[in-house]
Amino acid sequence: MPNDLLEGLNGAQRRIVLHDQGPVLAAAVAGAGKTHAVVHRIAYLVQERCVDPRRILAITFTKAGADEMNKRLLKMGVKGAEVRTFHSLAYGFCTKHFPEHFGTELDVEGYRFTRMVKHALSYRELDLERFNPDPSDIQLVIETFKENLVSSNEALDTMDYHGMVIPAQVYDRTEDYYEHLLEGRHLAGLTAPFFTFADLMYCMGTQLHTNGVLRAQWQKKWDYVIQDEAQDQSRAQFVIGAALASVHENYMVVGDPSQCVYSWRGAAPHMLKTFADDWHADVILMNLNYRSGENIIAAANHALAHVDELDKFEGQRVEQARECAPGVVVTREYPTMHAEADEVVADIAARIKAGTRPRDICVLYRLNVQGAALEDSLCRVKVPYRITGAVNLYDRAEIKCLLSYLRLVIGAGTSDDLVVAARRPYRYFSKRLLSRLGNFKYNPGLSFSDQLWDVGEDMGLKPGSLDKWHTFISNLDEWREFFDEDIEADACELLGRIIKDTDYIKALEKSEGALSVANTREINITRFSNLAECFSVIGLLAYVKEMRKHIKDTRKSYSKVYNAVQLSTIHKAKGLEWPIVYVIGCNNGLLPFSRGNGREEARLFYVATTRARDELVYTYAEFGMYNKEVERSRFLPPDPREPAFGESGWDTYGDPDPLDFGRSLM
Repeated sequence: MPNDLLEGLNGAQRRIVLHDQGPVLAAAVAGAGKTHAVVHRIAYLVQERCVDPRRILAITFTKAGADEMNKRLLKMGVKGAEVRTFHSLAYGFCTKHFPEHFGTELDVEGYRFTRMVKHALSYRELDLERFNPDPSDIQLVIETFKENLVSSNEALDTMDYHGMVIPAQVYDRTEDYYEHLLEGRHLAGLTAPFFTFADLMYCMGTQLHTNGVLRAQWQKKWDYVIQDEAQDQSRAQFVIGAALASVHENYMVVGDPSQCVYSWRGAAPHMLKTFADDWHADVILMNLNYRSGENIIAAANHALAHVDELDKFEGQRVEQARECAPGVVVTREYPTMHAEADEVVADIAARIKAGTRPRDICVLYRLNVQGAALEDSLCRVKVPYRITGAVNLYDRAEIKCLLSYLRLVIGAGTSDDLVVAARRPYRYFSKRLLSRLGNFKYNPGLSFSDQLWDVGEDMGLKPGSLDKWHTFISNLDEWREFFDEDIEADACELLGRIIKDTDYIKALEKSEGALSVANTREINITRFSNLAECFSVIGLLAYVKEMRKHIKDTRKSYSKVYNAVQLSTIHKAKGLEWPIVYVIGCNNGLLPFSRGNGREEARLFYVATTRARDELVYTYAEFGMYNKEVERSRFLPPDPREPAFGESGWDTYGDPDPLDFGRSLM
């Protein structure tokens, strides 16, 4: 055996590489080097056991993870082994065997399915007033049904028991809609069939479970199945993996239930915990962390203590694998969330000036919207950054709409602004009217409101629509009068009037559901309103115009820059590591998130903590949105005046500045 296959491996890693036949569970804590061990096992099977690499299937959770494993295998001279994601595997299965359903377009972002769900919710026989459904919540429930291989008929049969009346009925309707699209019939603005990631998992899972011919055919493809990140598997993924390995039973499952952060979309960590008993598998404990020093490992174990016993292996604890610097863990308190973002960026800028590489720094947060404040500050100080999966605040639909209102009020609006304002909140104006507004030409010699009034009269609007049109014009007149009284007044008051007079939040809730709006849109609007306190209306519009251009140019210029600070949600950072990690927003309500699953929030905090190699900085604010005092996260070390771990410590940045109240940019 080549010595390099086992060189530098610890006992647990060696056992993984050398494991002979049969099922095995590798119970791996964060930073245990499980990917390293899995790659070496594949190389061992190919180079020492003479296994055809095409007979080995390795499945991991993300495409980035699969690409990384393939890259490492190529460096070791192994070609032909299949390292894939479940979705990639299922896509190949479904397009091969069911091209009539899966030869169409993949709905990657889920927008088409969202439209289908909203269309289903328009039916009057659904008891909508009693249940007040949230379309995005219902969409998630339906996708979870599919990830757990629950058919629409099964959902209908169990809906009373589970309290899922509306989601089950909507699920059933969307299945009918799919058939309509396949037959060439159009609905809800959809003109072609499509499928989602959940459809892929449901199809392959159910077919391998029920179709003996297909199951036997696919069982013959591989002699070894290795499944990484198994804590994030749904029931569909569990069934697929089990079906492919059930004949030869050379099934290696690797994972850590305390790092499961996707239960909201069907992941079931308990299946990983019961694997050893269900398969009579060998168990290899990988509890040595190669990533971090003793202080960060102490922080990891403190975070792990908050994880429910049901979500971790018995006696699970992170242990230090190698001698290295102890690492630093610091907890910092700031007066407001606005100050928190600015000070974190200032600290990052100081580090870079002192010689730290930007790419060695990552800032993690619970919600995408938290990255927006950081992005503004990083742009201002010209620190290179990369942000994962976030739309900047000023390009959010709800903010762009409010900006259109403001431009119309000060007389700087365009016909596009007029269309946007007329459409949001939804007033049931006809496409014909909106088209006329899109071609509207303002005559500066005449009253703006009179010209709009004439448009309604000329269009021959029905009484109900005409009343709404007149209300829209009257509101614009009132806001213009308010603006003309004091053009230097801060923009927040005018913005508040627009939001109140249009019943903007309630209109969004009616369209998208209360929970969805509260989780994203309302937070964005509050943050934008807080920002507006710092500017006049004209000043705010100028600032936003400048920042939108700056952010767009910055993102474009830094998109291919490797040496840049990383901004990311905790979910997106899973499986990655950085020398220096900031975890911001460590307040009750944010982390843990008030609308999240308590058990999963604890697992998220553990995942965030274990991303750090050399230095870990927790931050939180004393005052949050609406100028309210907020509590520090219950996951943080208990005593804010004592050092947290080893050389770590606690920094406090003075008393809150009254001028900062209400400016917290969450």
